[in-house]
Amino acid sequence: MRISVRKAIGAMSVGATCLMLGACTLVLAPTLDLDEAKSTVWQIEDELLARVPREAVVTRWPRTETSSLTAACDSGGASWHGVAWLDVTPELDRQAFIHEVAEEWNQRDGWQARAFDDPLFALLRSPGGYELSIFFADETFTVATWTPCINIPDYSPYEEY
Repeated sequence: MRISVRKAIGAMSVGATCLMLGACTLVLAPTLDLDEAKSTVWQIEDELLARVPREAVVTRWPRTETSSLTAACDSGGASWHGVAWLDVTPELDRQAFIHEVAEEWNQRDGWQARAFDDPLFALLRSPGGYELSIFFADETFTVATWTPCINIPDYSPYEEY
């Protein structure tokens, strides 16, 4: 139950962020397949989770490896949604952390990042079309990710991928 609630929070956060900012402009990546997209998502998630100081990590939860949270894209294909979580200690300065990560990722070639304070989260965009939202919900640090639009053979929004 805990994971499904977290999954819902992650999905809602990215969706709300996209609506609030008008920021999600998922692009079609016609040569990218689902396995490659997931692999990239997991690399990005791992890098962001690794930014949390070890002494602040209480629990690392299993990442989303399959998801029915996909979205059909206007440009064709579908976007796959991944989520990864860590529970952290109360001592972690959440505001400083979010702002530091956004500043660091904004310096990367082709990346765009912006931190917000109310509510506290950051939106990151890769040059390859990945959209990420990072935020804290109580003791949990969440990395919610949408892939670029990819071709999924026989795509159905009711299936897990």
